[in-house]
Amino acid sequence: MQKIRNNTRLVKQTNTNLITAAIKELQQATRAELANITGLSVATCGNILRELVETGEVKEGNIVGSEIGRPSRTYIYNADYSFVLCISIMSDRKSNFVDYALVNLQGHILDKGVVKKDYVDYDTINQVIKKMIDKYDNIDAIGIGIPGLVNNGAIDYCDTEKLNGVNLKDLLSKEYNLPIIVDNIMHLMAYGYYKKHPELAEDVLAIIFAPANFIYGAGFVIDGRVLKGYHNLSGEIRYLPHGLSLSALLNQLNTKKYFIPIIVQAISSIVPIISPSNIILTGSLFNETMLSEIKESCLKNIPSNYLPELSIDSNYEENYLQGIIAQSVEAIKGGIQLIKN
Repeated sequence: MQKIRNNTRLVKQTNTNLITAAIKELQQATRAELANITGLSVATCGNILRELVETGEVKEGNIVGSEIGRPSRTYIYNADYSFVLCISIMSDRKSNFVDYALVNLQGHILDKGVVKKDYVDYDTINQVIKKMIDKYDNIDAIGIGIPGLVNNGAIDYCDTEKLNGVNLKDLLSKEYNLPIIVDNIMHLMAYGYYKKHPELAEDVLAIIFAPANFIYGAGFVIDGRVLKGYHNLSGEIRYLPHGLSLSALLNQLNTKKYFIPIIVQAISSIVPIISPSNIILTGSLFNETMLSEIKESCLKNIPSNYLPELSIDSNYEENYLQGIIAQSVEAIKGGIQLIKN
């Protein structure tokens, strides 16, 4: 009996997620339109919409006429129903930073700030969260991006040394009783780019992030899922055989003479292993003028028919925020991920 109840609950949650995802994409829709898009019956859509209106996640819109049949009411997605607090931890050679942004479910930034300190530890992050929760009463999830390795919310390795060994997810879940997402920054950024580009849903994506004064990294999405690997090491291209110390690699990444050869080496390593259809280059060290040189250099190592589509994308912050929002919403919705076929 318990299994039947659990299955019924799962089906209802999946159907609810289908409807909210459709309204979010369309911004507003009638019951009939939602039934057509989701494949659910009009009656099922009506029952779920009634519950969503009661909770405030969906608002009732205007009555629209129809040439055939009775007029229908539109339903509008309420992006401000829930807020997500997005936090990223970064470390350069001089300082550590806690960037934070409060966003609604459409990704609009409502509040943001940065804390710069000599070091960042659990208390630093907790103070930022407490300040925002005291200020806003409808934060329903917290997402944290870490420049390092994360396993089940515990930080195995991080550029911010005082976070090494800290289980942020466990500590913050107990403190705030909210869904807590703790993941590698690159995994979140790659997933955010994927979510923003539904036309690439069936493609294999790789994203390389190279910000000024920080070490570079990569992220991969295959079949709608982030590739993390057995030890969550996927994307840590700092460990490619550069023949350099981490400090020397960071210096060369920020030197124009060496930057492109390092990126070409990374691309030439990724392509034969992952075979992506698209590689997105993002971060402040990239610009459009270097794209042709990167392509030409890659063609010395990779046959042209196997070279992925290379592109520059400057919206790395937006991609990162969208990744946190998507994972946070999935956590709020019971961990169910909808993947387009």
